[in-house]
Amino acid sequence: MEKAGVFNQQQKYSLIVQGGGQKGAFASGVLDKFIDADFDPFSLYIGTSAGALNVSSFVAKQRGIGLDFILNYTTRERFFDMNKFLQKQQPMDLDWAFDFVNSGEFPLDLAKGKQNLGDDRVALACITDVEELKDYYYPIFADNWFDVLRATCAIPMLYYHDIEFDGKNG
Repeated sequence: MEKAGVFNQQQKYSLIVQGGGQKGAFASGVLDKFIDADFDPFSLYIGTSAGALNVSSFVAKQRGIGLDFILNYTTRERFFDMNKFLQKQQPMDLDWAFDFVNSGEFPLDLAKGKQNLGDDRVALACITDVEELKDYYYPIFADNWFDVLRATCAIPMLYYHDIEFDGKNG
């Protein structure tokens, strides 16, 4: 029997992080504490929406990115404009917000994320096909990482642009 807090190095552990917009602030805080404690026994990371962004910053060991994104970008009217929604215009400016993750004040360190994963760990984002309503999982630290993160965060009724993966729209 294992003692509480002791992890068997032979076993594999997964980290699954939910989305949910501003609720991602809690997960971000927990993962930042994991970084502080150098706690990372995981071999599989899966995130959806804000959870995928939190997984990304955790794997890259970039404390604070998830919370900063939630507090300083998703709360701005530029990110979501209710008036545009009511006028049936593009209400969610996900592209603007994800420019922060790409090249903003604290860009996601893709090279460090890939290095931290190595060959024996995998980080995936869950993307739902809007036509089939079926989930697919894509590597977060692949060459198309920007589209993967954007697609997992896109809400079909609020983000009108199609993001294509394997001939399907995410």
